[in-house]
Amino acid sequence: MALLEAGRAAEAESVLRRAAHAAPEMAPVHFHLGLCAEARNRPSDALAHYGDAMRRDPRHAAALSRAGHLLIGMGRLEEAMAAYRQALGIHPDDAQALVRIGQILTARGMLQEAVAPLRRVLARNASHADAWAALGQIQIGLGDLEAAARSYACALRAQPGHLTTRLARIALAERQGRDEDVREQAHVLLPAFPMHPELLVLLGRLARSREEREDALNRLEAALQTGPERLGRDNESILRFAAGMLHDKLGRPVEAFMHFREANAYQRSIKPYRREQAAGYFTRIRERFSIDALARLPQSRQLDERPIFLVGMPRSGTSLVEQILASHPDIFGAGELRSLDDLLHPTPGAGASGPGYPNDVPRLDAEALDRLAKAYLGTLPEGAQSARRVTDKMPHNFQYAGLIGKLFPKARIVHCSRDPRDIGLSCYFQYFAEGNSFSYDLEDFAHYYRQYRQLMEHWEQVGVEVFELRYERLVADPEPTVRALLEHCGLDWNAACLKFHENQRVVHTASYKQVREPFHGRSVGRWKSYEPFLTPLIEGLGEWIG
Repeated sequence: MALLEAGRAAEAESVLRRAAHAAPEMAPVHFHLGLCAEARNRPSDALAHYGDAMRRDPRHAAALSRAGHLLIGMGRLEEAMAAYRQALGIHPDDAQALVRIGQILTARGMLQEAVAPLRRVLARNASHADAWAALGQIQIGLGDLEAAARSYACALRAQPGHLTTRLARIALAERQGRDEDVREQAHVLLPAFPMHPELLVLLGRLARSREEREDALNRLEAALQTGPERLGRDNESILRFAAGMLHDKLGRPVEAFMHFREANAYQRSIKPYRREQAAGYFTRIRERFSIDALARLPQSRQLDERPIFLVGMPRSGTSLVEQILASHPDIFGAGELRSLDDLLHPTPGAGASGPGYPNDVPRLDAEALDRLAKAYLGTLPEGAQSARRVTDKMPHNFQYAGLIGKLFPKARIVHCSRDPRDIGLSCYFQYFAEGNSFSYDLEDFAHYYRQYRQLMEHWEQVGVEVFELRYERLVADPEPTVRALLEHCGLDWNAACLKFHENQRVVHTASYKQVREPFHGRSVGRWKSYEPFLTPLIEGLGEWIG
């Protein structure tokens, strides 16, 4: 333990392995081996050691907490949630576990549910800065920016130097388009935190001129020079995504792709995409939703016309389409809702219940479909209650298109499509905190894309009504495309939809900067600059290109 505290993790690990051999049933030995593995950037080994500690002492709350922390970094949020819930079973008032649960629920879009554990912490300790900061994030997601500002103020009163809150306030200002304010605030923090990954990434995003981009890139490269031992592999990967994007903006595709390749290799190592499992899942969907099975499945009695489901691949234009629609006075943009996922794939041990998708769907009767539809509508944000239409832009809802038609006979489904080479490149360039494990390898992306296109063709063959909106057509000829979109949604034309970039709503997806710009076609054909590196993608897509 002394060696570990002195930063000599390799030596500490050697001694601890001798201790484990001498006393294999001592849980603290395995726990500290986990800490050594973390210090040496081996998260999978660390998880295994924490598991060993918990098997020897099921009430080892510290091992559960560390495992939860690692699982969050690996994007395995459901497993992290289970670890923290188990920790609460040992110490019901564990503030860290409660805050982490609130943060996980927030990341999964379950904002209303995320409030309760944070309020529980604050009821016992009104000066808990982490809880106030996490509550502020939820309030931003709910669109209550004034409440978020009050929560952040409480966090800073409790802990004036609370860096998480200071960075959160800067990030909010950025999403509101206040780039000059953000740049000034970020540079105030830089001397005190010159190597802070989140701050360096933020400054990279803010850089506009060539000189600013070179400066931001120099800071990122200097941080990367310190190596993964100091940064941690997670942070190194995130910094490489940011450095790659800056090289891309500076017109250096070779240097950019080198960084993206390294960043993605690590993400793939901790979030592997399992091709056989994915193919089997999509095959089962097609089997459970054959023409005959769909004809036998009853409809719910929910004739609510509000839901508009924007589906497709990530980075296919769903954020842009939602911003266009949300600029119409009759439409509320609800963002990416996890509601259908949570209802159809309930988390084990979280107290939720629901059908297993797709296997249980053929057994659903009208009453069960009614319950599911009402449960979904109950998750809509408060601002959606009085709107004529509400958008749900969770792209992966394409897998539920057949069931959506049965849950909401009057709902609209809009399929956002785009050249798969541009989608694949954009996904490869994007760090996803959760899910989308196929995006970290070009062959994996091609495999997943084929599953997605086959399912979209299946929905068309079995008669599921879907309106396809092509990204390239939208940016090349906006007005007629938007008119057709609004007509599909049963709404009159409104010119505000063409001025979507003036809409001040806060967008929480990776495209939040793009939706603040007028229509442009700069992203069309972007893949051509990287064609020499994209052979696995292009060969894997095959006939699906076009």
